[in-house]
Amino acid sequence: YEPRRERITIQPLDTIEFEGRIRLIKIDVEFMELQVVLGGLETIRKHRPVMWVENEPYFDDPPNREFVETMAAKLDYECRTVARLELLCLPRGPDGEVSESTLPEGFQRVFRHLSGEISDLTL
Repeated sequence: YEPRRERITIQPLDTIEFEGRIRLIKIDVEFMELQVVLGGLETIRKHRPVMWVENEPYFDDPPNREFVETMAAKLDYECRTVARLELLCLPRGPDGEVSESTLPEGFQRVFRHLSGEISDLTL
């Protein structure tokens, strides 16, 4: 973190017009992850993207599960640890389960790699 201050513009995700389908959202906003999601509920519900989220509070001791619980309750997503401080959040299907069929086209191989089903360094 840098001590200098900088003016930035914040815009809720739901106020942005996107062309085409959103398949992946990467969130790395230094403790504001939940606010990003809450400002994008309609966009996330509409597109059901895979979400890669840096969420340091989840990895605290004891863990702060607010982000993960909100993703489950408000959006029907399941979040899994994939790296230190990193969560992969996936939409559940109609049966309430996460499976390859709930993933956007092209993400199935990455999902199998992350779940340990395959080991492929050429992803």
